[in-house]
Amino acid sequence: MQHVTEGQNVLLMGSAGTDKSFLIKKIVDTMRKSGKKVYVAATTGIASSHYTDASTIRRWSGIGDGSHLKDVINNNKQYTDVKKRFLETDILIIDECSIQ
Repeated sequence: MQHVTEGQNVLLMGSAGTDKSFLIKKIVDTMRKSGKKVYVAATTGIASSHYTDASTIRRWSGIGDGSHLKDVINNNKQYTDVKKRFLETDILIIDECSIQ
């Protein structure tokens, strides 16, 4: 937890059933209590369903395959909420990153 609270990147690895999701939930709770804006995203909808208010990384970012990222961030009013998420997020947790 110390690495997270110090702002370091952390990679959690372990096989199924080793409480990675439990630890992520604790990290989210701790960091939100300290005033950080935290989002949890995953590569699949099933993985994101393990958390309250989580989404897929594609939905969180609003970029689909990423080919139009610059337009999404800077020029398209339809994606104002996406730009806001990018700018306001202090911590982004991506679960099941290795699946795809």
